[in-house]
Amino acid sequence: MDVLLALLAAYLVIRLIAKKRLRDLPIRWSFVLLALALAPACYFVFGLLERAGVIQEIYADHAYSAMLGGSLAMILISPAMLFFAILTFLKERKARK
Repeated sequence: MDVLLALLAAYLVIRLIAKKRLRDLPIRWSFVLLALALAPACYFVFGLLERAGVIQEIYADHAYSAMLGGSLAMILISPAMLFFAILTFLKERKARK
């Protein structure tokens, strides 16, 4: 529930600052999808850094669960997100011409 309230607050702040609706802003959605596709890899690297002792673990065995979660998400989610990022980029590029 807190996440939904945070998303609503972020949307209202963007709308207040930009004075436009979110769909009217010139957002490159392909880059947003690319960032979402790379997020599991960042979570995996975060787990590696915890395991190496560079970052203090949040709780016991968090490093292993972060690495497992990041690995599974890279296998299951990232390929589809990368495909849609490329597809969206091509559509945006074609629309700009």
